[in-house]
Amino acid sequence: MCICKICGTEFVANPRWHHKEGICGEDCRLKQRRIIKARYKKTDRGKEAYKRWCNNPIKKEIDKKYMQTDHAKKLSVIRSLRNLKSNPYLMEKKRERDIAYGKTEKGREVNRISRRKYSHTEKGKQSRIQSKYRRRSSVSGKLDWVAWNEKLKRLGGKCQICGTVENITIDHIRPLSKGGTNHIDNLQPLCHNCNSRKNNKIIENAA
Repeated sequence: MCICKICGTEFVANPRWHHKEGICGEDCRLKQRRIIKARYKKTDRGKEAYKRWCNNPIKKEIDKKYMQTDHAKKLSVIRSLRNLKSNPYLMEKKRERDIAYGKTEKGREVNRISRRKYSHTEKGKQSRIQSKYRRRSSVSGKLDWVAWNEKLKRLGGKCQICGTVENITIDHIRPLSKGGTNHIDNLQPLCHNCNSRKNNKIIENAA
């Protein structure tokens, strides 16, 4: 039995793998190579070799091909956002550019497509619901989402008319158009179809 130099686990050494002595597998061998390379780059000889490699035209071609990949583009966006958050001046300039671009025809089309895609996500649907009730809160009161989630859990997340658990929406027992409020006692879970059929009628339920 041998102990791996990288992860510290015990393993049975293969006598034919003499070049992997002290390494339990391929993953640890790659980690060891990274450690050796990082140690070499910190030496004077490693720094000189890296400078020569940066001036090599082959590296420029490799970097050019790599920057076209999805992984490189994703990392570039992450680095840009990190730099913007640490520099308020650049953030302000970016905001000005975004506003100017949003006023162009192409910018308006991109914004329409982005809003349409976001509205079909779960987060977008929840945000649309919350914004609707925020607009109504000035007259009907603020909706208590914690109390609503507790009531929805207590009722089993079911529609109070047909009993389904799909497409559950918030229904006002007394509609807002007839003096109802966002108080928890005036709310009940209904599916989208039952809520549409109910419309602005007052139907008392067990909720």
